Amino acid sequence: MPQTSPKPNSSNTLTPWGLSLPFFNNLGIRQKISSGYMIVLGVAVGGVLTGFVVNTVLTNNSNKQFKINHNQAHFLINLDTNIFDLKDQQKKLVNNINNPDKILIIISQIRSEIFQLQLALNNWQEVPSTTDPKIQPDYQRLQEILQDYSSAIAVYTEEINRIFPATETGNNSPENLQIIQQSLNNFNNSPRRH
Repeated sequence: MPQTSPKPNSSNTLTPWGLSLPFFNNLGIRQKISSGYMIVLGVAVGGVLTGFVVNTVLTNNSNKQFKINHNQAHFLINLDTNIFDLKDQQKKLVNNINNPDKILIIISQIRSEIFQLQLALNNWQEVPSTTDPKIQPDYQRLQEILQDYSSAIAVYTEEINRIFPATETGNNSPENLQIIQQSLNNFNNSPRRH
């Protein structure tokens, strides 16, 4: 009589990892292979879904930070443009000192540029700062620069408001025009922090 090996006790069968799977011993070979494939596919699908979730979260955070940075860059470009426009208007004012009608238009444009600069600096406060510790010092330095700009605009506005009443009076006497032109030249040539 052929000798048969005893069937292992299902309660004592352990996997290579030390897990006891008594239900697995009752399955046929096809069912075991199918179960193995299902486990592998389940792990693969779970990994892919986890990857998609992590990607979505990271991309969303990255997109938010990109939008903040884009808004800040757009602000800085507008600030730079407004400052150049203001300097250009200032030069036009000196060059058109003998044309009272044009002076009034230029003064209005300068006041508009000053208003836009002040509005832009006020809007900057609404843009949230970064949470990235690597660039946080840059944002703090930028805030300091913007404070300097705000102070410079306040001083600029005071000086312009001191000069403009003389130009708006309509007193076109050569002495008055020379005084105004000298005041504007001094103002244009005065050192200012930017």
